[in-house]
Amino acid sequence: MNKWYLITCKFTKEFTDGTLKRVSQKYIVNAYSFTDAEAKITAEVGAHIRGAFEIKKIQQKRYEDLYLTESQPFGTYYECKVDAVISDADTGKDKKSTFKFIVEADNLGAAFEFMRQDLDERGVKATISAVVDAEIEEVFISNGFQTSVTDKEAAESV
Repeated sequence: MNKWYLITCKFTKEFTDGTLKRVSQKYIVNAYSFTDAEAKITAEVGAHIRGAFEIKKIQQKRYEDLYLTESQPFGTYYECKVDAVISDADTGKDKKSTFKFIVEADNLGAAFEFMRQDLDERGVKATISAVVDAEIEEVFISNGFQTSVTDKEAAESV
């Protein structure tokens, strides 16, 4: 099972016009532990910025899957919250469960449509209760970890 960590880093960013500004940005990494997540983000972000940076926050997140585009990344990540009713085999009672996914898409509507189509294809009876901009700068996935990769057309605007 993948463990996903949402990490907030603060550093000085140089913009295209040459100005410098202190910014906070969020990243998702897959890691085995908080220490592993810290080491991975230090290697990834530290290699792309000038100067020092701070890791302000590390949170373990429970994402069922990440749907990322392989051919041409859109760079906008949306968090989709899906509610489903699951029957408990032991008690026979129905239980409402909530699952979260990250979808990389061109816009919010495309992320919703992709998630809807994915649920339909799987034959899952579920309701998409929320789709929001996850405000994630980038996702770093290490070798050996699995995630779903979509084609560009599946996540394009509707």
